[in-house]
Amino acid sequence: MSSRSHDIRMHGARNRLPGTSRALTLLTVSIAVSFGITIVSASPSFAGSICRDGTWTASEGSGTCSHHGGVAQKGVSQPNGATVIGSGSSSSSGIGTNSGTSASTPDPLETAGSGVPAPDPAASDLGSGGRDAALAVLASIPTRPAITSGYARSKFKHWITQPNGCSTREAVLLRDAVSVNSQGCRVVSGEWFSPYDRTTSSVASRLDIDHMVPLKEAWVSGASAWSASRRQAFANDLGWSGSLVAVSASSNRSKGDKDPARWMPTNTAYWCTYLFDWIDVKYRWSLSVDAAEKSTITRDLATCPDDGFTLAPRAE
Repeated sequence: MSSRSHDIRMHGARNRLPGTSRALTLLTVSIAVSFGITIVSASPSFAGSICRDGTWTASEGSGTCSHHGGVAQKGVSQPNGATVIGSGSSSSSGIGTNSGTSASTPDPLETAGSGVPAPDPAASDLGSGGRDAALAVLASIPTRPAITSGYARSKFKHWITQPNGCSTREAVLLRDAVSVNSQGCRVVSGEWFSPYDRTTSSVASRLDIDHMVPLKEAWVSGASAWSASRRQAFANDLGWSGSLVAVSASSNRSKGDKDPARWMPTNTAYWCTYLFDWIDVKYRWSLSVDAAEKSTITRDLATCPDDGFTLAPRAE
């Protein structure tokens, strides 16, 4: 699998500029200074990181990669053709970088959807970080008994056509692919890694798009009081990367509508990311937790690192 992130070699040494190249560089700098142009070179202190879905970030990746399957390898220069994520990615004017890009590329997982939500005043004491930050967010989520009746999957219209013309399912398949060949929205071929069970697949029809917080779980923890349009928005949420994830059909069907008190991925290395995403989606959509769910999450977070958690914005 030549496209897999762990096949990418580290680039530790910076290139030296011999003879003519050095002279041209000095000339470029002199011209830039004459015209008042500031040349910003990429920081030599850290090359960047590859996330497990093949995306690249200029940071160490602990937070940025948390919604891209985690960090696969640190100290990696930007590979040709890699999708750049994170607001700190590639800030150079083209001199001293591998890609020559002129500005950071927004993370498509964090910018999809309808605009940037307004700041949430209630989040002033909450933030990103890791285990402790996630526990603080969990503590802010109301604890209530689950609603026991009224759910129907048909009350959540899903896999709608997004503004770019792709269905929600197509958009997630394209986003989460390790490698993909597509014609517009249609996936022709590709490869996907399922973080729930550490399986790979080259057949898109063998993948399900999992709602991190299942539709029924959303219903019993608050969505029963929503309008049909808000339930549709929840079921097709591309505005936060942890809301929807492409996984093997078998793992998704094993999960069903269970919360973390009743089901966790067989890939235990993914548990912290899974719990972080679960908390984020509950917080993002102002859903509640029940007592058993909260107790289990609190217990299991105790073994998680104090990094990798990014606070989700509230849904509009």
